[in-house]
Amino acid sequence: MKVFKVISLIIFAVLLFPALTFSIDLESYSCMVCHGEKKVEYLKSIHFDKGILCTDCHGGDPNSLDPEVSMSSRAGFKGKPSKKELVLLCGNCHADPKRMRQYGIPTNQLEYYRTSEHGIALFGKNNQNIAGCVDCHGSHTITSVKDPLNKVFPTNLPKTCAVCHSDKKLMGEYKLPYNTLEEYASGVHGKALLEKNNRSAPTCAGCHGNHGAAPPGVSEVGNVCGKCHINSETYFVKSPHFEAMKKKKMSQCTSCHQHHSINYPEVSMFDQVCANCHVPTSGAYKRGQQIKALILEAEEQIDKAKELIVRAKSKGLDASGYETQLEQANTGMLQVLPVTHTLILSEVETVTNGARTVAGDISSSVHNYLESLRMRKVGLGIVWLFIFFVVVVLYLKVKRADQEYELEKKKEKEKV
Repeated sequence: MKVFKVISLIIFAVLLFPALTFSIDLESYSCMVCHGEKKVEYLKSIHFDKGILCTDCHGGDPNSLDPEVSMSSRAGFKGKPSKKELVLLCGNCHADPKRMRQYGIPTNQLEYYRTSEHGIALFGKNNQNIAGCVDCHGSHTITSVKDPLNKVFPTNLPKTCAVCHSDKKLMGEYKLPYNTLEEYASGVHGKALLEKNNRSAPTCAGCHGNHGAAPPGVSEVGNVCGKCHINSETYFVKSPHFEAMKKKKMSQCTSCHQHHSINYPEVSMFDQVCANCHVPTSGAYKRGQQIKALILEAEEQIDKAKELIVRAKSKGLDASGYETQLEQANTGMLQVLPVTHTLILSEVETVTNGARTVAGDISSSVHNYLESLRMRKVGLGIVWLFIFFVVVVLYLKVKRADQEYELEKKKEKEKV
């Protein structure tokens, strides 16, 4: 028992000692005494939690309240670093495997940043208008990227990027669009992230990279989209569009689906999007219309089966088996979207025929049930009609017999 108490006290002391030491250091820190507003920000940061102090970034002597001493060059005071100095300063720690290993943080951010459009502009052209570390992560209130309030948390990231990329004047200098956020928010990816809180949806960093942010080149787009849309990328390679893409006559994915305002693909695309490159009389356009027809026919069969199931259930049928089959047909139709990227009619037809067959079997079976139910009702109606007829006939006969009896009885009385 004593051993357990001793071990418990040792563990408690080990955990408590760093906190006590750190709090005492903070109280004597001249940085905190003079820069109270920064102290409030700093105490909320993950750097404070991990014991990173003001002097680790700014240098200086925190033990002196005399600015001539604490902020002197002799004390190694760096002051407010320039944007380039800040990036290198952050990289001193974040590119150090020994320091970052314990936190499981990658150490290639600085290396990636140097290859990004931002990094090239900063280090190559000394452009101070581009985004550095603090522009995205903040300066003193730097929280964990897992914090929902963090500027680079997935649901916050689009607005963080938009601070610069929605600035019309700034983007005009680089001939870049300034309505990217609006386009993204209106697209299927933006709605999934910003409206449905689906954090698996791609953000700016998901497509462009985070520290190595750059617009994908023509030949790279498919690889970027293909990280999520694996099947579509695989099927696209079989299509004539792939050859056109290799000749740089079109951009994979974005030529049909746009960049940021990406909508859910519907069959109407075969009318609108195909017409951007192909005249309605061309074989390519007609092929698109054939694919569209196959999809619509399959969807029509599925809708018909669904309607019949609803009717049958209202008549008392246990339709759970049919609903399972219908779900299989719907699942099969999910494969159609990727397969359409081949533009090979036979491959699309194979998938749609499978869904149509399942839906057709359901419709036939449920229709037979409804028809048999109708026939039973008709038969039952005929039986009831016959019974009613018999009852009426019997009633009339009985009534006639009563009338004859009364007539005979009256005649007998007259004879008497």
